[in-house]
Amino acid sequence: MTSALDAIVQSGSADQMRGYANQAMGKTKLAVALATQSPELAGAGIAQQALGEMQKFVGEAKLAADRDELETISALRG
Repeated sequence: MTSALDAIVQSGSADQMRGYANQAMGKTKLAVALATQSPELAGAGIAQQALGEMQKFVGEAKLAADRDELETISALRG
């Protein structure tokens, strides 16, 4: 049971890290797009930043759900 919960927690953390990475890459693309006046690259950068925000949100939700599940298991065990 513990290894299954560990896998879920790692999944949430991994989602958060992917989110931070996508946000950083999106910001970089947007900066390059502004410097080169590339609307296509600007759109890609904005989209990647939005993807990063979503991934961070999903990771946070998974971690919150895992904490709730662990508290329920702890309460049941006494």
